[in-house]
Amino acid sequence: MTENLGIPRTIIRPKYESLQVWKTKGFHRKMIKRRFDWGSYHQRSKAETIFSVIKRMLGEDILSRYILTQNREVMYRIIAYNCYRITRNYLVIVGVFYRATRFQ
Repeated sequence: MTENLGIPRTIIRPKYESLQVWKTKGFHRKMIKRRFDWGSYHQRSKAETIFSVIKRMLGEDILSRYILTQNREVMYRIIAYNCYRITRNYLVIVGVFYRATRFQ
């Protein structure tokens, strides 16, 4: 039903994986057990990790009052984090090559 509305499915790991489906109670729990996608579940953990890093680096409080400016503030934080990652990776690569060519 939620797929028809355009709402993404939740990716929550089923409890008691060793328990058979017929012993599981509840329609939705049985469906999760039958069609659980482990690949998507691991992608979710990556996304949660990145959100955690952004909150630790740039703060978890939003200062804006209106929804439009709150969304902008979050997007600016994500852009700032991406810029940090790009420059950090660039500096690491340049630093490694600089050290490698310096000692020849």
